[in-house]
Amino acid sequence: MNGSESTTIFIGCAACIFNGAAQPLFSFFYASVVAAFSYCSIRERRSHVLNASLVFMLLGELLLVLNFLQYTVIAIAGLQLTQRIRSKAFGCLFRQEVAYFDRSEKTSGAISVHLSSDAAAFKKWLELD
Repeated sequence: MNGSESTTIFIGCAACIFNGAAQPLFSFFYASVVAAFSYCSIRERRSHVLNASLVFMLLGELLLVLNFLQYTVIAIAGLQLTQRIRSKAFGCLFRQEVAYFDRSEKTSGAISVHLSSDAAAFKKWLELD
């Protein structure tokens, strides 16, 4: 069912993986800052701390982009899937016999409520709300 969203989902999953891999990188650079205080020269210490600070800033900006990409791309894939399911369900309604709509529980209002509640239930299942 997710065939057409496979590229979008792949981008979102790649962003998730890189986002998760950034957390151990934080600990590595944090350890390098702590190790920089062992240098005797103030100039050398300052140089290492400033380099690590720059890396922290760049890593933070990268995480900002990856978080945005992760949540946005996965949400877009879920919305496209929900839209396709809704249109297929609506198309199945058009293929019903005319007698199907003669039943009292199959009025136009009941059918539209059923379609919207099914899409809402599917969205809830995807945890998009």
